[in-house]
Amino acid sequence: MPAVVLAALCWGVSDWAVMTDELLYERLALSFVDGAFLPTLHGEHVDVYAVLYPFLLMPVFAIVDLPDAVRVAHGLNGVLFASAAVPTWLLARGLALPRFAVLVAAAFSVALPWSVIGGFVMTESAAYPAALWAVFAVHRAVVVPSPRRDLIALGAIAVATLARPQLAGLGLAFVVAILAHEARFGRWREHTLALAVGALAIPAVLLAGGGLLGSYGVTVEEGSLISVDALRSALEHLNVTAVALGIVPLLLGGGWAVAALVRTPDEPERLAFAAVVVATTTVLAVETGSVVVRFGLGLEVKDRYFFYAAPLLFVAAACALDDPRPRIAGLLGVTAAFVGTVGLSSFAPVYGVNADSPASAINEELTLLAQDLGVSAAELLAVVGGLLAVALVLALRRRPRRLAPVVLGAVLAFVLAESAYVWDRLYSTMGPSGRPFVGAQPEGLSWIDETIADGTVAILPYQSAGEWFRSAIRWWDVEFWNARVDRAYMLGPYFAYTPETFPRAQLSLDPRTGAIDAPATDYIVRTLDDARFAPAGLVAAQVPNLEAIDLEVPLRAQWLTLGLDPDGWTRSGRRAFLRVFPPAGRVAVELTVSAPQPRDDPVVVTVGPVSVTLGPNESRVLGFEVCVAAGGFADAEVTTSSLTTVREIEANPPSTSYRNVGVRLSRISTRAPESAC
Repeated sequence: MPAVVLAALCWGVSDWAVMTDELLYERLALSFVDGAFLPTLHGEHVDVYAVLYPFLLMPVFAIVDLPDAVRVAHGLNGVLFASAAVPTWLLARGLALPRFAVLVAAAFSVALPWSVIGGFVMTESAAYPAALWAVFAVHRAVVVPSPRRDLIALGAIAVATLARPQLAGLGLAFVVAILAHEARFGRWREHTLALAVGALAIPAVLLAGGGLLGSYGVTVEEGSLISVDALRSALEHLNVTAVALGIVPLLLGGGWAVAALVRTPDEPERLAFAAVVVATTTVLAVETGSVVVRFGLGLEVKDRYFFYAAPLLFVAAACALDDPRPRIAGLLGVTAAFVGTVGLSSFAPVYGVNADSPASAINEELTLLAQDLGVSAAELLAVVGGLLAVALVLALRRRPRRLAPVVLGAVLAFVLAESAYVWDRLYSTMGPSGRPFVGAQPEGLSWIDETIADGTVAILPYQSAGEWFRSAIRWWDVEFWNARVDRAYMLGPYFAYTPETFPRAQLSLDPRTGAIDAPATDYIVRTLDDARFAPAGLVAAQVPNLEAIDLEVPLRAQWLTLGLDPDGWTRSGRRAFLRVFPPAGRVAVELTVSAPQPRDDPVVVTVGPVSVTLGPNESRVLGFEVCVAAGGFADAEVTTSSLTTVREIEANPPSTSYRNVGVRLSRISTRAPESAC
């Protein structure tokens, strides 16, 4: 039942949210459909190791066409995410917990607010159950060590790493858990395999400069892996996740696990589990803090990197309530740490749901409640944490086993209510694309697939919307919703909206002949605003401001511009031309010239034989004819009478530099000659 409910919720999401991650995994799945054995993007092998999830998506994209395939993939995500209940159930059952606690733990693992990530083409839906299977295998290997169990655990960690390379950190957690556990029992010989692999793997990754991690190699190449800021961020992620879980799992479960390592539980399975909980939670927190501090792109918290520890803390809380010896010291120690450090987080409200931090969705309600009480959110949480600790101490001193259903049931109810709130926010908000997350599948976005039945299609991105992010959305939509698009071209260093992971071929133009030197393709998708050149060919498909050109062979340009900035602006002191190539005869030219704002005086613009006066922020369409000689070309010079200031071309937003420009050319078109010169 949970899988059906979650699949239905995920199915309801009809758009993307996290670019360019979702584009990456969709394209990898499509490459597997096309028969690629290794990760392939735009026809080239790439060092991307997160292949488990796109491999699982392969049947969806093989059977269902875009855009419907995206929605089906979302539904599959719900099933994958819900499958985390199985390893959680096995883990809890292996700890000899009461049946109620085992079932609640399994339900808790599915009810998390991070399930909202299943509504997007993201690796978490596969990585989450894979991580829990790995933790289950690690726990079994620590409880009863043997080379065989070590090998199974290492294999499970390898599978989890293929789901998400971040989870290679579970290998370090495995080693730490072994060290913590065997420091008491000394069964080192049975762990020779695991310790040997750990001793070789960690230095190998560091010495190889991250090369063994593929596209994730930058995470060990840049900046300091461990720093004060990273440890601060680790605590912040731990606390934010704890708040999203209702605080109790951290105080009760974390306190029990820490104390159990000091005072041995009666059951060896629980001592081993305590070691696994502490090792896994610590490693994931520090790893997350380190990455976010160095590559967080302005975000303080990305709890989707850390939520894998949530079921472990809950199961540990169940162990605490089932333990005949109360672990009061551990509970108080973890409570003191939480109360003392919860202020590291601002708990600032966010719009809708941030896919990197689903836990932040409750910040708005939390902040409003704190304001009503006249305190900050952190102060409120510190008080709540202290009060919960007092209540838990009293529960542990009296009848913890009888109270276990109440405590665990209350935590599950809290998480279910929170998840319902997060899903409701997602269903009622707009995505980064400007479209609602929920509703009818976007229409008209698969226009290339619907029109072009065969052949290769390349995109030629251009900043056509006047601003980086709006332009990026346009080109992300083109590639994400059209399976036929299988490569990207660039002309110079600008307008690289496809991710760096994706191979991008550079074009070159011969200004004397218009010949285009580029890897072969059948079609090019371009924007009508592109002022650099237009490839010769017939328009095979068109939507507002975009067209797919069925290219002539050999490739050549119908026209190109010289002396303009790449985004079409004229510059002071630089002569600019529109160059038109054969067929010979009187070629009709049409283009749009635009003046930026503000401008004090009207500006006179001349293009070839035509002049026009533009007011502030005015655009005009100009038309004229040029005489193109056979084997030659015709030039129309572009001049302007004054200059104004606009932003520099945005390679990445935002641009804070400016330049002096004249006017901008766009929507240039030529028509085959109807008469000789």
